[in-house]
Amino acid sequence: MNPVIKKPSECSLQELEDFAELVIEGGQVARAGLENRMRRAKLLAFGYEDGKLVGVVAIKKASWFYVRDVFGKANEPDQAVDYRYELGWGFTRPDYRRRGITTELSQMLMDNSRDCNLFGTTGTGNEASKRILEKYGFEMCGSPYPGRTEFKQLYVRRLTTGSDLGTWFLKNADLLLREAEKSNSYRYLLNTFRRTSKTRVTGVH
Repeated sequence: MNPVIKKPSECSLQELEDFAELVIEGGQVARAGLENRMRRAKLLAFGYEDGKLVGVVAIKKASWFYVRDVFGKANEPDQAVDYRYELGWGFTRPDYRRRGITTELSQMLMDNSRDCNLFGTTGTGNEASKRILEKYGFEMCGSPYPGRTEFKQLYVRRLTTGSDLGTWFLKNADLLLREAEKSNSYRYLLNTFRRTSKTRVTGVH
């Protein structure tokens, strides 16, 4: 399998069309608005066999309405504020399954997305998808809820390691400092760190 990871802005029109067709073939995504949602994605992953696109996955930038809806249905509405990126649109053509294509593409995407919290959803009966999510650090969150065609389960992966947190703060340092300066306080930085890492920080007032 020949894997390719790209930002949507780096993709040709043909690549975007091929990606969309495979996502739609999966039967879990509506065609309406898909092109615009793809262009907002963080990263798209393509898996090729002999020049043929056989598998896709993405890190999607989800709308706030969608995030709030998913976390609300899973009975975890308070966690919604911490998530904007979703691992999804995963599909492999039936003739190419059981070759680890989705697993490899997902791993590459997550290796390139260590600067953000991620969430994902899967059917409660999709054991293969659950194994992939759990293998790469996702944890079950909330309770199952009705989806378009089946019951869904929400999974989340937080920035938890020192290196991940360091990367996140470096990439967002300018924004954090501007916001802290506006409030004339380090409280903003402290609250952001707590929310992002779930780490108890003491000694700052």
